[in-house]
Amino acid sequence: MRKFCLKSLLLAWVAIAPVALIANDVILSQSSFDFGPRERAEIVSFSTYQLINQGNDTVSVLSYSDATPFSQTFGSMQIAPGETIEATIDFDRTASEGNYTAILHVYFVDDTLSMNVSGSIVDNTPAFTQSEILQWVGTGANHSILVVDFNSGLESESVAFGYKYDNTATSEDMIAAIASAYPDFIVDMAGGFLNDLSYQQQTGMGGNPEYWMTASRTETGLWSMNWGISTVLNDGDWFGCTYGPVDENWNPINLPGNPVPAGLLPIFEPENPSIKIFPNPCSDFISISSGQSTFSNIEILDMNGKIWLSDSNMDDLVDVRNFPAGIYTIQISNDEGIYSSKFIKK
Repeated sequence: MRKFCLKSLLLAWVAIAPVALIANDVILSQSSFDFGPRERAEIVSFSTYQLINQGNDTVSVLSYSDATPFSQTFGSMQIAPGETIEATIDFDRTASEGNYTAILHVYFVDDTLSMNVSGSIVDNTPAFTQSEILQWVGTGANHSILVVDFNSGLESESVAFGYKYDNTATSEDMIAAIASAYPDFIVDMAGGFLNDLSYQQQTGMGGNPEYWMTASRTETGLWSMNWGISTVLNDGDWFGCTYGPVDENWNPINLPGNPVPAGLLPIFEPENPSIKIFPNPCSDFISISSGQSTFSNIEILDMNGKIWLSDSNMDDLVDVRNFPAGIYTIQISNDEGIYSSKFIKK
């Protein structure tokens, strides 16, 4: 899978031409700006700079130049003596893949200020199609795809799930349905936010160290930012979740990459309905309700298989305060066999 990270992909700066830093007593706060590499998307990245009037007269900005994919906007076209105004440079990331350089100008009555601007677009738009989904969750005439990218560096770091429904549904509805169908898909959406998510051996815990960000697209479109898990789905929509750092504009540095399809839905024997574990997620204790059953041993393992607890004389209240945050498997043995479930430690 072709991925990039701003920490490892650097764009060398090539000076285009000398730039003017002062005109009509107006000082430009910087002479150049490099946006660096950004993924192609329906997203506008931006940066700001300042124009500072150090003279005694009001100065007017007559006009300014743009150069695709860069454009400028100004907070004011008049700069009073001693005043600083802010201008914004936008980088339109719908541009084709490639490196971009330009000189942007600010024009005054008899002088010009100029700034060198650069950036690059990397096109990681997924080539995946819904025909590659192995098994769909739900029923209905409409189809949507959930892409979860853990940015873990594994070959299967990005995974696609298929969801069928009628009329419309929210992204939260889709994620909840997939979590119900796949026992190893564990999610915390408390408070209407995507907080924690785990699938098989990959985990992303909100704030530990990064956060989940979401985006939307169609099969032939580009990713764009959305309103989170409340986003309404229509037929053909994709909803992407990506775990990792954000840029200065709070856009994810790595958008959801080209996924692999999730495996076939597993076939499980019915769970023991008399055993319940709560709360989930938890922060200090979990309670085990066994109904009429009695259990002979409890083991708790993390996602790497490390045993954090093994006890044959446990109460129904288990202290997990010293457990690191993450996803855990609890295995409870009783006369009928072994009951296994997962929980999230915050």
